[in-house]
Amino acid sequence: RLAVLSDHVIPASRGGKLKTIMQFVAISLALLPLQPIVGDWYNWLNIITMSIATVLTLWSGYEYVRDGIRARAQKG
Repeated sequence: RLAVLSDHVIPASRGGKLKTIMQFVAISLALLPLQPIVGDWYNWLNIITMSIATVLTLWSGYEYVRDGIRARAQKG
C-alpha cells in the first residue's frame, strides 16, 4: 500500500520548470496559425517542440516520483 506524503513538499525542479516553459512554447506554436505564412517547415517545428515537451514531461514525472520515494524512505 502506498502512503501519501501529506507533510512533505517536493519543490519544483529545474526539469519541471523547463518542462512547463517547453509546453507553453509547443502549445503556442500549435495554436498560432502561422503555417500559411511561413511554410511547411512550421509543421516540423511544431512536431519537434511537442516531442521535446513530451520527453521533458516524462522526465519531470520520473523525477517527481523518484523524489517522493526518497522523501518517503527518509521519513521512515
